[in-house]
Amino acid sequence: MIRHFIYKEIVEGFGGPRFLITFLISLVLIVTSVYTGYQLYQSDMRWYATAKAENVKALTNLGTYAALKDTGTKAMRQPTRMSIFVRGVDSTIGKAATVNEEAGLVLRDSRFGLNPIFAVFGELDVTFIVTIIMSLFALLFSYNAISGERELGTLKQILSNSVGRAPFIIGKSVGGLISLAMILFIPFLIALLMLMLLFGVSFTGDETIRLVLLATVLFAYLAVFYMLGMFMSALSRSSFISFLLCLFIWVLSVAIIPRIAVEAAGQLSPAPSIDRVESERAALRREYYGDLKILVNDYFQEEWDGDNATFGDAFQKAWSRAQQDARAKMAEREEPLLQSYERNQINLLSTAEALARFSPTSCVTFATGRLAYTDAELRERFLRSLRRYRDVYLDYADEKIAKNPDKSGRGISVNMTRSDSGGPQIDVTVPQHTLEVADLPEFSMESESAVVTAVAVAPDIAVLAIEFILFFALAFVAFIRYDVR
Repeated sequence: MIRHFIYKEIVEGFGGPRFLITFLISLVLIVTSVYTGYQLYQSDMRWYATAKAENVKALTNLGTYAALKDTGTKAMRQPTRMSIFVRGVDSTIGKAATVNEEAGLVLRDSRFGLNPIFAVFGELDVTFIVTIIMSLFALLFSYNAISGERELGTLKQILSNSVGRAPFIIGKSVGGLISLAMILFIPFLIALLMLMLLFGVSFTGDETIRLVLLATVLFAYLAVFYMLGMFMSALSRSSFISFLLCLFIWVLSVAIIPRIAVEAAGQLSPAPSIDRVESERAALRREYYGDLKILVNDYFQEEWDGDNATFGDAFQKAWSRAQQDARAKMAEREEPLLQSYERNQINLLSTAEALARFSPTSCVTFATGRLAYTDAELRERFLRSLRRYRDVYLDYADEKIAKNPDKSGRGISVNMTRSDSGGPQIDVTVPQHTLEVADLPEFSMESESAVVTAVAVAPDIAVLAIEFILFFALAFVAFIRYDVR
């Protein structure tokens, strides 16, 4: 009996205009979003290659190897191929940072920062298509599954023929979910074939697993809204009322709960603003210049023997020692400040995510972002990778300085001597050495296997599964008690 209702639901669904229209719309939107994502990915890859080449050229022309530590290098975040499907916060987070002796790491060159027009209109990706548009299609498939049958009078006829209510609602649910799966999976597969056949994109085994998980999470999300529609349809006697209830819950899930969660997290886990942190860092820099002045005077007294001929050398040595010690002292004070800020931001993010998971939309956003490496924790992963790379890079610079003493000055130097007339004379020396940096250590983001990612997104999948089971159970109970008259 259940198979009969499943078959009937599939035949009626595939043969009706509702399926054809929603399928064509889904096909156009998913293929368009994947094509757009591919173009953005290609644009990011071109920027990455150009930025790497320009960075090497800039390092080559620094003049001295000591300037590698002072000026630093530009570390770029390589685009991830999964961003073709899920943009997440990829365009919001900076793509690069300057790595040098200073403790602070500032992310810059975000896509929205380079071209603000993208922030105005946003970006189109598969997650957006499914969470905003196809979730409405899921409700459209089920909001009148029972109440519509009652209004047409067919429900009373079916149940009057000794047909159990349980086989009816189970068959209707399974048949509708199969139709919904076709609307998602077929366009998704066509989009993948487009990438592989037309653009020559090949996916690794790890990325293939992520794509399977991505499609599974997206379908689980649509299944939740489909069962929500079934529940509302079994709860009300009017299709119109059922649709209004579905629309109300959809708005709560998509727009209201995630924003309330962020505001509530700000109250439960308050974090200092970046302006306050920058103000405290500015105060530390003022202390740095005060320390620098004292150290220069002290070291100069140690270095200078009173001979006018050695005045300039003594000042230069004192200046270099003072700069190095003052910077180390400031970094020692600045690092705890930055670490405290980042800990507070992580706590804020964790609280917001925990509260937002009451919404299935938030769950699918978190899960798909993590699968594509474009989730809200991208910034923290980038910063952690930068800190590890800074140690490697500074060791590299020290090694270069030790091996090339003839090219290891402090960059542009200012020497002060006394002229024949007794007045001060300032000489500026600009080094002209060409540096060899072909063996520069490559920066890379920390990564994780698809298995580790699957474990990380398991809570979101579990929440979606629980919500699906809950709505199915509520729909089942409501239909058992449903008045077909």
